Amino acid sequence: MKYFLCLIVLCFCTSQTNAGHLSLLHGDVNGDTVLNLTDAIVLINFIAGTDDLPVPCAAVADVNSDGVVNLEDPLFILHYLFEGGPPPVPEFVRC
Repeated sequence: MKYFLCLIVLCFCTSQTNAGHLSLLHGDVNGDTVLNLTDAIVLINFIAGTDDLPVPCAAVADVNSDGVVNLEDPLFILHYLFEGGPPPVPEFVRC
């Protein structure tokens, strides 16, 4: 039930603002409104320098909100998805 509610919140909280700016949740680095394994893979590729982020700003990639995009961020996603770790902070990232 807890996972289901978090998933609903993640889907609901990703939206387009009226000013034309995109608001995304931390961790949804591919912009598909779902936090999943694909986001962790895309983020690892971005950190390794082998790919760009599909979303318009790198702030979305700071999953753990520590002010730095590094390997801890995709690990945070994996810990959340597969080990019951805390979800990313629910604040929007305005791009």
